[in-house]
Amino acid sequence: MANFALVALAVWLLAVGGWWMATRFVRKADAAKIRQRVIQSPSEPKPAGKKSKAGKVELITADDRVTGRIVLALMERYRLMDRIQKLPEQAYLKWRPARLAHVSLTLFLTGFIIGWQFVPGNRLLVNLATGAFLGALPWLHVLRLRSKRLGAFEEQFPESLEFCRALLASRPCFLGLSGDDPQGVSGAPRWRVPARL
Repeated sequence: MANFALVALAVWLLAVGGWWMATRFVRKADAAKIRQRVIQSPSEPKPAGKKSKAGKVELITADDRVTGRIVLALMERYRLMDRIQKLPEQAYLKWRPARLAHVSLTLFLTGFIIGWQFVPGNRLLVNLATGAFLGALPWLHVLRLRSKRLGAFEEQFPESLEFCRALLASRPCFLGLSGDDPQGVSGAPRWRVPARL
């Protein structure tokens, strides 16, 4: 009987020790991944030896001041940076202003070259119109997604206000407001403090 108890105790200690070591290892690995996502900015190079997975999401995005310095400098100079930065955010896109400008410029040049190659004669206005149409496509896409998202927000906002009003109306029941006290209902609420906390 004593041997069985010692063996059972040893097996239990080994199981608990193995579980503790395994969870400690997993916790450290998770903490390292989170630390890397939070601290590392997009302009910093990835650590050598670690391959980045496709679809990896950054928790906190830092401003990228390396990519598209010329475009960013022009946007800063003409005070367009704030407005251009808000559009993708409101459309719930993770596009940086430099990326939006680069895509628009690339499509403009593509449209201009297509018009230059396929339109007979030297028609500068047709080439510019083709380039302007293709260059405006990213902006139109962002504006369409933005208006769709803001429309959904405007549609749900009155319902959320009604929900908040309902919560405020039921607050005396749940939070211990004194419903008898007129000061608690009309003026600043008086909270009852429980005897033991």
